[in-house]
Amino acid sequence: MMIPGGSEIVIIGGGIVGCVAAYVLRRAGHEVLLLERDRLGSGASGAAAGLLAPFGPINGAGAQADLLLQGLARLESLLPEVEDESGIQTHYARTGALRVVFQEKRIARLRKRWESWQPLGWEMYWLTGEEARQQEPCLHPDVCAGIFIPGEAQLDAHATVQAFAQAARQRGARIEDGQEVCEIIMDRCEPERNMERVHGVRLADGRQLACDHLIVATGAWSQALLAPLAALPVTPVRGQMLILENDVRPLRHLIFGYAAYAIPHAEGVLVGATREEVGFTPGVTDEGQAWLKARASRLLPDQAGQSAIRAWSGLRPMTPDTRPLIGPVPGWTNLLLATGHNSVGFLLSALTAEGLRAMLEPVHSACEREVLRLLQPCLPQRFLS
Repeated sequence: MMIPGGSEIVIIGGGIVGCVAAYVLRRAGHEVLLLERDRLGSGASGAAAGLLAPFGPINGAGAQADLLLQGLARLESLLPEVEDESGIQTHYARTGALRVVFQEKRIARLRKRWESWQPLGWEMYWLTGEEARQQEPCLHPDVCAGIFIPGEAQLDAHATVQAFAQAARQRGARIEDGQEVCEIIMDRCEPERNMERVHGVRLADGRQLACDHLIVATGAWSQALLAPLAALPVTPVRGQMLILENDVRPLRHLIFGYAAYAIPHAEGVLVGATREEVGFTPGVTDEGQAWLKARASRLLPDQAGQSAIRAWSGLRPMTPDTRPLIGPVPGWTNLLLATGHNSVGFLLSALTAEGLRAMLEPVHSACEREVLRLLQPCLPQRFLS
């Protein structure tokens, strides 16, 4: 039996994607209930480095570039009001990013990427090795070329999740952690449309909550939750990270190179990240930490021999084509996905939320149509039928 306590929209998952969706949907006037089985931001979002560096996956103009660059722009536009409403600082900083290479034979490939990015209209600079070290004195002397993009940024991942959750609460959203959804309850078949419908969710404590729309934003755990309803191609990829002491020179920028990154952090230098297909195995390993320390020393000689302050890992939700799953599940009238964001959950969180809002509206403005166009490559129908 359904009991009172349901909502027009139920969101499962309290990471950055779920919390931003709760805020955006509540701001648009929808009744929202977010359910998180653990603590807010306890999954991949809490383990994230907080990178807002869209150019890493971009190989020229096109749908992917539009998606990531607009994702960053829309998140940046939301952050000031969310900080104001929540009273929580996200520590957003446009630190700028340097992508560097160490071998002459790698320069041509980096130059090709630089040339492919020129039509996108962003401020960026091609640097010789000497110029790169002038920009970032901490860099290794073997760096022979680099690209500096001042507009790439970072934020505090944990604080940002909390800020969006608190801002959503301030607007009237209900956000409950420690509430595990163990079953999605089907309502009835709509034979005239050949569609199924979700009626609500069953919690681990036995409660059943009704909803008009259900949004699944459970990251790497989405596949298990939806297994009775759809075969979702989302798998976990473990990423280990660590923070090293830095008692020499402060790091100015985000540094990408040698298959890793090193970024400024309040406690020192944050180094990431491994990419391990080990299922849902949590934790860190000696091998993973050694790999990260070696990369840090290669990028930044000052970090050689520095002690690790702390280390952790997270499970990123990966899809076969690396694009997230955002939108309605084929064959269902009121079941939507917002999952599979891999390492760009923060970057795409605002655009994902705006897309979900547009998908729930019967009539679309020009702005909403543009959002839906940007998210077209992310529709679940490319895998589900």
